[in-house]
Amino acid sequence: MANKKFSQFTNQAPTVTTFVVGYDGTTNVRMPVSSVEGGWNAVTETTTSRSATDKEFIVINNSTCVITLPPPVAQYRISFKVTVVPVSIEIKTNTTGVNIDGTDYSSTGFPMGTQWEQRAVICDGTHWFWY
Repeated sequence: MANKKFSQFTNQAPTVTTFVVGYDGTTNVRMPVSSVEGGWNAVTETTTSRSATDKEFIVINNSTCVITLPPPVAQYRISFKVTVVPVSIEIKTNTTGVNIDGTDYSSTGFPMGTQWEQRAVICDGTHWFWY
């Protein structure tokens, strides 16, 4: 690979086995593409329910809506923004025993009760935390 110009590389879509070569200051390193991917996926939710996925910025545009978090995976991040006057908007965990900041929200979700309210969660692999 020495002396190969950047323009000579083939552009390909990443897969779960794609790695990126980098330099950490002393040695070349191989990193999974997931460690350098950026971006959030902005979605507008107008229905009464949604199963959230990693890196979603969910704009809630229905006064009654339940957002269910996915099963816990370390480093998953999800953000929520309410753009309507809420009647019943809740954030729920996917199952009993999975908490958000120490509280089980699997049956009764965390209420988002104010227009323009915004929240975000991050996962440690076992539970979710507000940030």
